[in-house]
Amino acid sequence: MKIERSDEGFLCIYLDKATIEQCIHLAEKTLSRYGSKKGYYRNLQTSHLLGRAGEYAVALLLENLGESIDRLFEDSENDASADIIWREKKLDVKTWNENFWDLWGRCISVNQYPALAKKATHIIWCTSNAKVEMDEWKVVIRGWNNVSDISGFQKLWTGPEGKKVYNFQALESQLLQIQKLVPKLGE
Repeated sequence: MKIERSDEGFLCIYLDKATIEQCIHLAEKTLSRYGSKKGYYRNLQTSHLLGRAGEYAVALLLENLGESIDRLFEDSENDASADIIWREKKLDVKTWNENFWDLWGRCISVNQYPALAKKATHIIWCTSNAKVEMDEWKVVIRGWNNVSDISGFQKLWTGPEGKKVYNFQALESQLLQIQKLVPKLGE
């Protein structure tokens, strides 16, 4: 794993092949569990890969800073909990394909929000270029919010025609800088 800062000031975490293999393994487990079920969003391999990439990137970043965390996301049978527990914070990591961030990123389904509010205290927003055939994946941490912030975001229908979902969508200006959640990153 390597970490860089983008020109815009975002943290970019590059996942190595070994971590990618872990992501693929967990994504296959969750895809087999949910692939035939109707959800708020499409259950595609790429969606599960993106989710795992973001979770691993945030976990590795915190561990690289010497922080102790619980990687709850590694238990693919447990989706009633946050992804990561860190300093009594319950983190849920949401990751989008970098190509769809502007249009459809920063969304939480209005119907999904009550369950999210029960399991998490914070959302970490990420984008990624993750694809199975790549040897290195880039995950960009775009920001974070308290879960309680979400109900104040605009509500709108987002997604491709015929598959729109009614979402809370944060404006990019509503995202908080990751350094405010993790002060060590500002050092």
